[in-house]
Amino acid sequence: MERREAAKRGYVAVAIDYRQWRMGTFPAQVHDVKCVVRWLRANARNYKIDSDHIGVVGWSAGGYLALMLGLTEPSDGLEGECGDLNHSSRVQAIVSLAGVTELLSYDRYKKNNMLTRNVKGSPTETPNLHKKASPLSYVRENSPPVLSIHGVDDPEVPLDQAELLDAKMREAGASHTLIAMKDTRHNVSVNDTVWDFFDEHLKGE
Repeated sequence: MERREAAKRGYVAVAIDYRQWRMGTFPAQVHDVKCVVRWLRANARNYKIDSDHIGVVGWSAGGYLALMLGLTEPSDGLEGECGDLNHSSRVQAIVSLAGVTELLSYDRYKKNNMLTRNVKGSPTETPNLHKKASPLSYVRENSPPVLSIHGVDDPEVPLDQAELLDAKMREAGASHTLIAMKDTRHNVSVNDTVWDFFDEHLKGE
């Protein structure tokens, strides 16, 4: 439904598939989503894509991946080898809907969860690797603008995950908007705020 709505609003919308979460497979999923962005740029003319204005949005684990895709740079060593490496995987706007931002604190909240199982070793055994798998580690002053929408009463991913990102982005001088939705649990979804955010950052000059 969001893809149809995106098309109505003048966007080319693509649903990204990636390798399923498996024990110790990080950073395969990050490689996959970066590959898609490079493919879009390589085929931009065929699909009438504005390759200078690409945004990403994801919910829950997809929100985590949207952040990992958008906040990491080639120097972070997470690009992978898939797709045309002559094209950049950088995006110009990021939307995280109830996404995890820091794996070590999240594991303390939700032990043995899907995301931390995806990293080799436990958080106590490989803390540096879990830090490498955390979007929070890649916040920079030049990070693309981020919109985080999170339910105040989310039992799956606590609001403080979004608040950690908000504090880090502000400290770095990067653009971050946090919307904490009252009386909302984990079921946040794309809404007009998301489209307004994309319009501001993708349809401008």
